[in-house]
Amino acid sequence: MMPGGDREAYRRIEPIVTKMAAQVDGAPCCSYIGPEGAGHFVKMVHNGIEYADMQLIAEAYDLFTTVYRLDAGAIADIFEEWRKASSIPISSKSPPRCCARRTPRPARRWST
Repeated sequence: MMPGGDREAYRRIEPIVTKMAAQVDGAPCCSYIGPEGAGHFVKMVHNGIEYADMQLIAEAYDLFTTVYRLDAGAIADIFEEWRKASSIPISSKSPPRCCARRTPRPARRWST
């Protein structure tokens, strides 16, 4: 959570929002961001980065299937190698597991 606004108001609701927030290693993923609008701005930037990450995964998947004719398992292996080699997570969406699913028919491109 990325709350912003009046600091005193945040202090009053802090016990509630930190309890509702996701936890990592026992610590809440919640922090006061700043004055009015700051939380929305930070969340907007975060979402933009995440959407760009997901677009990159989709474009890479399309390239691997249409140009290199790789199957889902081979693509999942590539994504897994990328994930292991990076200090920055490829995506919170776990593309290797998603891509490893087998489909009954090969990928097709839509024609216009």
